Amino acid sequence: DNPSQNGKSKITMNLGIFGGTFNPIHTGHINASLKFYDEAKLDKLLIIPDRIPPHKQGYIASAHHRLNMLHSVYDDKTICGDRNIEISETELNREGKSYTIVTLRELKEQYPEAQLFLYTGSDMFYTLESWKNGTDILSMCTVYTAAREENESEKLRDYADKYKMLYGTRCI
Repeated sequence: DNPSQNGKSKITMNLGIFGGTFNPIHTGHINASLKFYDEAKLDKLLIIPDRIPPHKQGYIASAHHRLNMLHSVYDDKTICGDRNIEISETELNREGKSYTIVTLRELKEQYPEAQLFLYTGSDMFYTLESWKNGTDILSMCTVYTAAREENESEKLRDYADKYKMLYGTRCI
């Protein structure tokens, strides 16, 4: 079934979303984001630092410092090669807490032709249903995750199967 024939826009871009506090950015973030880009066959990856994360407490460096750290990594072609990676300030420019659902809705409006791919660490993957409008998140994007702990693969597969059965979510 061709999406352009039933009134929907045709998917012409795989758009990745890699969000977080990045307080500070570290090699785990960098390695995961580059692997995400390559394995999900993304056309573009948005690195999105959050303004006020709803699930974290404690000291958070200023947006200015976190943006500088991100640019020092993702603007460096010796690290990122020719990948199409952009730092997005969308959540930093918004008042209040940073909710993924708001960002996804904005991105879907901005990139109507895009298939959204959302990266989450495994710890966040297990809690997606409990996020603000979590079931909407699960139904509007492909979720990509990676194990943080050894022997975690079976648990990840179980959650992926559950999300697919309940919400039609494609998980990688």
